Amino acid sequence: FNYFGGYDFRRRNNPGSGFNDNRYNDGSRVYNTSDNGRKGNSHTVRLGADFFATEKTTLGLSANINLRDNTRREDLFYTYYDPTGAVIGTSPRYTNQNEDDTGYEFNFDFKREFVREGEELTANVSYGRSKEDGIQTFEQTATDPSIVIDPNRINDTYEDGKNVNIQVDYVLPFSKEQKLETGYRTTLRYSDEQQLSNTFSSSSGTY
Repeated sequence: FNYFGGYDFRRRNNPGSGFNDNRYNDGSRVYNTSDNGRKGNSHTVRLGADFFATEKTTLGLSANINLRDNTRREDLFYTYYDPTGAVIGTSPRYTNQNEDDTGYEFNFDFKREFVREGEELTANVSYGRSKEDGIQTFEQTATDPSIVIDPNRINDTYEDGKNVNIQVDYVLPFSKEQKLETGYRTTLRYSDEQQLSNTFSSSSGTY
């Protein structure tokens, strides 16, 4: 037997910025700048074992689990111009999102070597699943009532993905310079994504 394991920790911090300048045929214009960032931590634990059934046959089992958290934000600042170039008004928009992710994967590996040097058959079957829960908030205001904006809202998001991979490879050498490689692979994916959006009612003051 051969046993192995590992732990991986990652910390991410991705700041960014940008701008958009939209000009329309009637001469009006909407200009906005953005300031955004994404921070997160990730923990991954991996464990596994190889079993040398014979001198030329190896079986392997491994699994890993991953826990992640992400915080995203995006601040947009709009400026609206009329066809004469005069400023109509401004509108800031603030977006925040918090996510908690969980993922795991199981792998089965098979390797068989033959009498001819370099001839081998390998196979892998893996199953993985990843789930994500998040809360996203939008807040936008405008200095002029004629400016059309998205209403404030709270989005409750959920994602659930499953993945199955099956792969078989065979190598048959004819000489040092020539060999035949053939194989088969299929991937099955399932994805479920849901979002519940609560919009803010200015008349009642509630979502």
